[in-house]
Amino acid sequence: MRRSNIFLNGFISFTRFFIMSGLSFVTLGAPSSFALPLLAENASQKISEAVTLYPDSVDANKFYYIPNSSQFVYDRHSGLPSFGFTYWGLTGNGPLENAGAYMVFDVRLASDAGQKAALDAFIASGKSVAVLPFQKSTIGLTSTHLGAAPLARFFDEFNFAAQGGVAETEVGVNAILNGLGAKVFRAAIENPALLKVDYCYMVQGLGPNFDASIDIDWNRVYEDFQTHASIGGFWSRMSVDAEVEKLRDNKIIKIVVNGGDAKDQEYVKAIADRIVDKLFVAELQASPTSSSNSPGWSFNTLSVKYTRREELKTEHWSFVRRDLVERQFCTPLLLSDLGNYLDKVVRDADAKH
Repeated sequence: MRRSNIFLNGFISFTRFFIMSGLSFVTLGAPSSFALPLLAENASQKISEAVTLYPDSVDANKFYYIPNSSQFVYDRHSGLPSFGFTYWGLTGNGPLENAGAYMVFDVRLASDAGQKAALDAFIASGKSVAVLPFQKSTIGLTSTHLGAAPLARFFDEFNFAAQGGVAETEVGVNAILNGLGAKVFRAAIENPALLKVDYCYMVQGLGPNFDASIDIDWNRVYEDFQTHASIGGFWSRMSVDAEVEKLRDNKIIKIVVNGGDAKDQEYVKAIADRIVDKLFVAELQASPTSSSNSPGWSFNTLSVKYTRREELKTEHWSFVRRDLVERQFCTPLLLSDLGNYLDKVVRDADAKH
């Protein structure tokens, strides 16, 4: 199995595979080759305590799920878990910096009995299911002891396949632990309550429906700015934004947002940009500089420009799309599964055999 080194920063991550790389959003009615899971909360369907299903964006008969457990791979001949932990320098009174360990294991995702039963019943109803497509995976290690040492201090190396393939593929890991890591992991293998190990996956899919409409009565907008310009003269960009807010409150500009993650303020800013482009001209003004007494020049001041009134119509914009989003799911990797095999998978390299 090909290995690659990954730097440690508390979480150990590796890429599984990428789907639709670089795509920022998918419009509704996208071709079937762009089918993705719908990850919005209101799209998911919980069919049991063990299974949450996510519909396909194109095929109404297809659903996705995440396996709810992960487990060590077992050798089909010996029946032993594919796990090995060999340590040195921990049995004597020598300095901890001379101690260490080598750890290797294979892990895979799995469905427990409850999830399998729920999926079988769902498939029997005529539906099809598939595992959510993974973008990348991480192995997260969390100490249950308050104030425990940072994870990066446990390892000299942590290596695994740069590309693990599909979700069902076994992933091999090997690591070299320093003295502190060897001591902590030996204790955690013998007492799994000391360390929590999670196998986490980042998945990619489509978020909530993004639906918005904007209506602008340009004649009334023009009259408003002309009235204020005749009284107050020039405008700053900040004052234009504030006036757009007032026009919205007075229903001269109407913004309706249904779903998605966009904020109303983003639309107000975009509309203000549109209004400045259409109704204003930038005025060159003098402003002091810090380097000398000579004036500097900027375009920070705006004035209402002449616009043909017959060109000012009521405009309507509508937007419908779904953004590409990422979600992370985690399943526990139970060190307690090794309990019956400790004498066979844990070795003291300094012991006499």
